[in-house]
Amino acid sequence: MPAGTLVIAEKLRRNHWHKIQNRVVVVAVGKRLVAGRVKQNDLREQGVFLLYSDSHTTADPFLLPIASIRGLWLVEEFLERKQIR
Repeated sequence: MPAGTLVIAEKLRRNHWHKIQNRVVVVAVGKRLVAGRVKQNDLREQGVFLLYSDSHTTADPFLLPIASIRGLWLVEEFLERKQIR
């Protein structure tokens, strides 16, 4: 996702996180926001999400323990913002 991309997303309650599969999410972790696709949802068994990049810029998935998640939004649509020069 290019820097400056705007997204339309729905905040999900914690009791719905285990249902997410093959969807792009934005996750609040510490003071950062992380975006990625949930391809493997092991919240019930191991307490983790595996997030993957759709841009394939990183080879390894990002392991995200549930204890580190402060909030989670399910992305519905991407709106790219034009750069101003």
